[in-house]
Amino acid sequence: MECFSYAPVWLRIHALPLELWNHVSVSLIANSIGKLITIDNRSFEFQKGKYVRVCVEIDLAQSIKQGVLINLHDSKFFQPIVYENLPSVCFKCGIIGHREVSCLDNKCPSVDNANHVEVNHDLTENSHSLNNVVKENTTSPK
Repeated sequence: MECFSYAPVWLRIHALPLELWNHVSVSLIANSIGKLITIDNRSFEFQKGKYVRVCVEIDLAQSIKQGVLINLHDSKFFQPIVYENLPSVCFKCGIIGHREVSCLDNKCPSVDNANHVEVNHDLTENSHSLNNVVKENTTSPK
């Protein structure tokens, strides 16, 4: 029997800078976490400024990314990702099924070496698109 480890998951991207509050930027951020399925368009209507909600397909056998490191105007900032309705997630080893306090893998990295992806954002006079440069910094499941 084949094991399926992919699942659709809703994510919230809170307090995203307004200049990134567009479909192109949000799509690239979402695709750096998993495969974008849809963007909740209500995020662009009445709730602008609070959070963007996206649904992505993620591999549950892989480490869960805690956020995105975004390069914007020659500076970097960490944009955390909030997962909706996931079972217990260990942000120490990135595996679903237990929390960090009960993680049995003493060799896995701590939250200080956070699982994240890096997205470079290039704002030019005529462009509000994110560059397709994504660097991953994740741990592998054991």
